[in-house]
Amino acid sequence: MTPSEIVTVASETVQALSQTVSGRTFVKSIKKLVDALARVPDYSSAAFSSQEIAQLQLAAEQTIAAIELRIETGDDNGTVQLELARSVYELRRKVEDINRWRRHYLGH
Repeated sequence: MTPSEIVTVASETVQALSQTVSGRTFVKSIKKLVDALARVPDYSSAAFSSQEIAQLQLAAEQTIAAIELRIETGDDNGTVQLELARSVYELRRKVEDINRWRRHYLGH
């Protein structure tokens, strides 16, 4: 997956979540985003602009908000709700990994 594809996946995931009804499909979309974010530190810091990093972080935040809203509705079974809750922590961890990676390369 190229840096451009990672940014595209993030954007497409946020859009898809607003239209997803099925709990399983919702979880699959989130896992796709988590996988894309996990790949960011595999690249040099020059591979992503500051704007692209901000887009990825915003996509993660919007996804977390969508997850929290979905959990609040309680429409999904317990297994899906547990997977959704775990996804929030995974997304936050991936964003923190990206932030740590950026600080390392920027020397901060």
